[in-house]
Amino acid sequence: MSTSTTDNVKPKRTFGQKVKRFLKITVAIIGGTFLSLMALGIYLSQQEASEKAHAAALDSVDPTGRMTPEQREKALLEKRAAEAAVKKVAEEKAAQERKVQEEADKQRRAAQAEADKKAREQTRAAKEAEEARIKAEGTPMENAELIVHNWRSGGFGVVFIGNFSIKNKGVYPLKDFDIRCTVFGPSGTELGTVRQTAYETAKPKSTTRLQELNMGVMHSQGSRARCELRSVERAN
Repeated sequence: MSTSTTDNVKPKRTFGQKVKRFLKITVAIIGGTFLSLMALGIYLSQQEASEKAHAAALDSVDPTGRMTPEQREKALLEKRAAEAAVKKVAEEKAAQERKVQEEADKQRRAAQAEADKKAREQTRAAKEAEEARIKAEGTPMENAELIVHNWRSGGFGVVFIGNFSIKNKGVYPLKDFDIRCTVFGPSGTELGTVRQTAYETAKPKSTTRLQELNMGVMHSQGSRARCELRSVERAN
């Protein structure tokens, strides 16, 4: 029996791989250094700008240069405290003005909502009143009643001549009475219809006669008729 063993031997890098790895490390180091220097430069620029601003602020409180550094710093602190107090007062005033404006807007919206509600109620009341009035007065068709007195044939026996009355039971005048009559033969068979509008006016609570109304041509064998009021209008 024979046995074999394999040692875990790390492969050696080639010269090219070593150069490539060296370049990558170098680039990483250079890049990190560049970023650090950039960050440091930004920080120093900010510090310099802050120091210049602070120096300018100190000069503004002591333009003659007669104060000691401690006095200048104290004067600057007092100035900034005064400016902060003025700013706070202005902000509080603006907040109060906003609060007053918001309250005024709230009251205006409430007043508008109340006005809109009243307007809707008035519109609804007016509509209900109109509906009640119409119901009380009745529609033109409800108030008009057609009374058929008689009819005859005229004009060679084929023209329907009717004598009617319109009874106006309402409280307003009526006009333009559309009348239709269905004609039947002696056997009861329907032979057609005739129709005519009487352009007359009926006063309230009165009866108006429609005499010798020419209804049009009918069937020559018509012997009886059934008449009805089809439409009527309210007069002014």
